[in-house]
Amino acid sequence: PPSTPPTPGTPPSTPPAPKLKVRTEAQALEGKLVGKPIHDLLIVEGTVPEGAYATVDLFYNQSGEMKTCGKPIWTSSNILLTRSPWRYATNPYVTTMDGQYHFRESVFDRHGKLIAQGKCGEDSETVKVEKP
Repeated sequence: PPSTPPTPGTPPSTPPAPKLKVRTEAQALEGKLVGKPIHDLLIVEGTVPEGAYATVDLFYNQSGEMKTCGKPIWTSSNILLTRSPWRYATNPYVTTMDGQYHFRESVFDRHGKLIAQGKCGEDSETVKVEKP
């Protein structure tokens, strides 16, 4: 049988937009030593709501301790998410002690409402810093 034409005035169907996905990878480009800078790289995929931005918190734990996300020792400046897929780097943090540093990203809509957040203590977000 012939296919039925769409009802006049019905918009063509469009696939749903891919959901926003943000992950991060800790970076230590100058080495994992006390006094060297570290930063986080946000990898954004999917549809980014207009005006969305991210911040990244940095937490510190002694090596061997369980990673916790209580009070951050540092928070990045706001990163406006304007493109996807795209990679965004945070401003650097210069390490001051040996131990575990781990990042956690938070994504907010234009009104400041939290819309996505990374898990606490992800291995890809952790840098173990040692004494030189």
